[in-house]
Amino acid sequence: TSYSLFCANAKTKPQIQNELRGKSLTERSQILSKHWESMNEEQKRPYQEQQSKLQLMYETEMKKYRTDLAEWKRRISYIQHFPQHGTSLMVKEPTKPKRFPTSYSLFCADAKTEAHIREELSGKTLSERSQILSKLWESMNEEQKLPYK
Repeated sequence: TSYSLFCANAKTKPQIQNELRGKSLTERSQILSKHWESMNEEQKRPYQEQQSKLQLMYETEMKKYRTDLAEWKRRISYIQHFPQHGTSLMVKEPTKPKRFPTSYSLFCADAKTEAHIREELSGKTLSERSQILSKLWESMNEEQKLPYK
């Protein structure tokens, strides 16, 4: 979303970095949310335009992917019917474009930068780390999750 793009950009600005330094995830969420809410439509427009461009790029890539995938499936079907000609007809399966990251994945990436969370996650299996991050996410209210949406 345009708000997510704003949050990613805001974290690179020295003034906002100073405000966020040493704050918990909840406090950082609230600070970023207040900055976003204080912006007028003109200030939000670049983020909205960037969001629109990213959405258009994604849709274009998906259209190409679907076309490539249909061709790939057609060739695979042919190969299955005529295995003696198969090897010369093989093509690589098209790589599906990535969607925008989810709110939860943005939260996880951000949370892993927190020293106390990084310490809690160290030495844990992937499954244990996922459970810890999931519990943190579930314990947050909607206002705290807003910067990631």
